[in-house]
Amino acid sequence: MQPPSHATKSPSSVPNPIESSDLAAAYEQHRRGDLDAAEAAYRRLIERRPDAIQPVQLLGALLVQTDRPGEAVTWIRKAIELQPTVAEYHVNLGSAYSRLKNYPEAITAYRAAIRLRSNYVDAYRNLGSVLVKSRRFEDAIEPLSKAHDLDPTHRQTVLRLARAYLRAGQAENAMACFDAVVKQHPNDEPALLGLAQSLLNVDDASPRLLDLWKRLSELRPDDHRVWLNLSSAALKNRQPRLARDAVERSLELCPGFGPALCQLGIVESSEGRFESAETHLRKALATSDELGDPVDNESSARSVSSGGSTEGDQDGEHDFVDSASRELGNVLAILGRTDEALRIWKDTLAAKPDDVDLRLNIGFVQLSNEDLRNGFEAYELRCQTKNAPRTFDRPRWDGSHQPDKHLLVHCEQGLGDQLHFVRFLKDAAERVAAVTLLSHRPLTEMMQVSDSIDPLGFDHLEADGDPIARFDLHLPLMSLPHVLNVTIDRLADRIPYLHSDPSRVDSWRRKLESVFDDGIRIGIAWQGNPDFVNDHQRSFHLRELDPIARLDCTEIVSLQKGAATDQVRQVDFEIQTLEGLDEEAPFLDSSAVMQQLDLVVTSDSAIAHLSGALGVRTWLALPFNSEWRWFRGRTDSPWYPSMTLFRQPSPGDWKSVFQAMATRLEQGLDQPADATSAS
Repeated sequence: MQPPSHATKSPSSVPNPIESSDLAAAYEQHRRGDLDAAEAAYRRLIERRPDAIQPVQLLGALLVQTDRPGEAVTWIRKAIELQPTVAEYHVNLGSAYSRLKNYPEAITAYRAAIRLRSNYVDAYRNLGSVLVKSRRFEDAIEPLSKAHDLDPTHRQTVLRLARAYLRAGQAENAMACFDAVVKQHPNDEPALLGLAQSLLNVDDASPRLLDLWKRLSELRPDDHRVWLNLSSAALKNRQPRLARDAVERSLELCPGFGPALCQLGIVESSEGRFESAETHLRKALATSDELGDPVDNESSARSVSSGGSTEGDQDGEHDFVDSASRELGNVLAILGRTDEALRIWKDTLAAKPDDVDLRLNIGFVQLSNEDLRNGFEAYELRCQTKNAPRTFDRPRWDGSHQPDKHLLVHCEQGLGDQLHFVRFLKDAAERVAAVTLLSHRPLTEMMQVSDSIDPLGFDHLEADGDPIARFDLHLPLMSLPHVLNVTIDRLADRIPYLHSDPSRVDSWRRKLESVFDDGIRIGIAWQGNPDFVNDHQRSFHLRELDPIARLDCTEIVSLQKGAATDQVRQVDFEIQTLEGLDEEAPFLDSSAVMQQLDLVVTSDSAIAHLSGALGVRTWLALPFNSEWRWFRGRTDSPWYPSMTLFRQPSPGDWKSVFQAMATRLEQGLDQPADATSAS
């Protein structure tokens, strides 16, 4: 083993020289790796001259090298006592303390070296490493950055800095560092691993994320952690089959691996296999040897799905246990076992009282259980998440009466959310001088038309992205129920609150006379926004409507827009499509067409909120895991009196939903909801 580079001064250049030939011979033995002989020589020299600094400090360095840091500290401290201004001695002392895991003393020693020599790259590099070991990731960034500035070509420094950024939650900076190494060394596995882990931590789907983990699975086909991370990357990129195959491969390589059991439960939950998901999540939590032995972070793909990377320490254990607990709570809530879910989340929350996601989960259960007061209060925590609504340099309105203030209510989330929550504008308008609605741009014309027939409650309407007139207070649209203290019995007070342009209604009435005969006129929509994370669960293929479409008493017209309209050519039942529908602006024509229909059948999308707000009879097809706003177990909707809910009796079972609708249609539209609901 080579002596440390900072201990290689020649004997003639060091303080208090002794016989140069004896010291040089001992040092040459040290340099060649004959450590026993070098140690004996250093000790003989020290016996002859106890105040000789060079053999003292070199013996200390050798003892560090031979993993005797406790003894090394004694000799290095003696060297520092003899000559306290030599920065190398303090670095050696820091290394000894680091080996002893006495990180506070190591940090003190490295800082002393830096005070003595402000451009000492090894001191900065080692200080950063010890701060990382001390889990002071943000503190480590500064010395590692300084080391990188002093020696930009040192690969290990860049990797250490990147990992510090990653563990400090600065994934973008971490990616930049890992990218810099990969550009110079395209096959550098530690850099590729770090870059892949950084992308995984960003929480966004990207082809690059998936490609990196696929590449790493080829480079390390027997690394169960790589396959685990590939599964997580695949799930983020909505490739559930690959996600399942990859996590099953991880478990083949390492049976009983806790993080992989957790990931398998998460994959199964995304597939709607909730009972099986519960089984695997409970197995994950019961696993005693969750992560195995720590592995050096430069050679291992330590990472935990939904929990972030574990850079060579035991963080991953906490991450995957936390992820498994959260997901188990989600699964139990979906299965209707909300008491169990709340107990799990509250136990987890006891250790993390400020955890926003957990508190939001509890709020969603409260909303599903029709506890609007507590649920909407918890829903305000969305303002602390990465998907928080925008903010303005004005105070947020608290719902109080302020008759001299101008309120800006601004849209958030999707088009359907705006259609759903604009019902509360009138209540807000009663408490302030004026209201400006900052609307999603595609909905401005629908808002104007409705307001011209029956005022919605705004005094000014602005499209998102346009300059906003003066205002004093602001509030996200979906915060209105909270500040207004709405109760479930008042949700439908203003139905209908959206309206169609009368001239457009007349125009479509004439057009549809040639389309419909004497059957039940049904408008259908089957696909929501495909970019919505759970759209694969809430939307269904047009073919699922076959039981309704084949009834002699029904006449079907499409209200669907977007790519899903291609499905019309994939079914063998008759469905009318309407040329020019909503070409001028979203929903202007759809709302007019709905006025000519006996029924709208739709997935949980903006069409459902439009027809419900118009007061049109609507049958809403809901997945087993439906959103909080449809509450739990109901066949009616307190939001929309004209709406009936048909729920999947089990995950993925659309057949039962539409068969129930068909039975109901055969019996007549006025049949009571409970008689034929699929729920």
